[in-house]
Amino acid sequence: LFFGQNVTTGIGVAQSRGVILLSIRQAGVPVFQYKPMQVKQAVVGYGNATKHQVQDMTRRLLHLDALPKPDDAADAIAMALMSERNFTSQDFAMFHPGGALGRRLLLKVENVMHTGKDNPLIHCGKTVKDALFVMTDKGLGAVSVVDDEGKFVGLITDGIIRRALAKDYKFLDEAVEKIMFTEPLTIAPQQMAAAALSVMEKHKPRPVTVLPVIDEKGVPVGIVHLTDLLRQGVV
Repeated sequence: LFFGQNVTTGIGVAQSRGVILLSIRQAGVPVFQYKPMQVKQAVVGYGNATKHQVQDMTRRLLHLDALPKPDDAADAIAMALMSERNFTSQDFAMFHPGGALGRRLLLKVENVMHTGKDNPLIHCGKTVKDALFVMTDKGLGAVSVVDDEGKFVGLITDGIIRRALAKDYKFLDEAVEKIMFTEPLTIAPQQMAAAALSVMEKHKPRPVTVLPVIDEKGVPVGIVHLTDLLRQGVV
């Protein structure tokens, strides 16, 4: 509790709270304390949610006909839900998988990646020109490079090609393994789509827009583009 102006009221509330906590403790009832942001994040999916949003979410979760009133009642219900059911944002996602929070918490990379014939791949012995054709055909701005066993060994992006073109055109007939990224950022198919977005955004010195999806055997099973995540509401 914070009272910036009415200090007298603040003291009275603090005293009442102390008596309540003492009584609960003497009765042997366990006490759970939550920060407002924790409650809002768990129930609404947003730590800075408004009172009305908390009311609306408690109504939805309990299938009530109307909003709990006053708004303090909704706060109490939200905390009770967290305590009684160990309610978290993941629980909310399960109840509302089609909502924005549900998509962020339940959607995996394998659900949004380009795979199969839409997955741009090229052998490391092929030329940069060949890679450019694949890149143009798939329209994702990148191509995963594989070895003879189909294992991921690198990545060719339109950025690499543009920078090379600024010098000369001879590199187009060279093998892709000579100019590819050998240690690009990658992600696993079972990871959350939100994690892919985080990896893209945190890359230095600038964010990236594409991630090869590599399975446990080192095989590039897909590729995920920033636009795929945005289209699915993973923001």
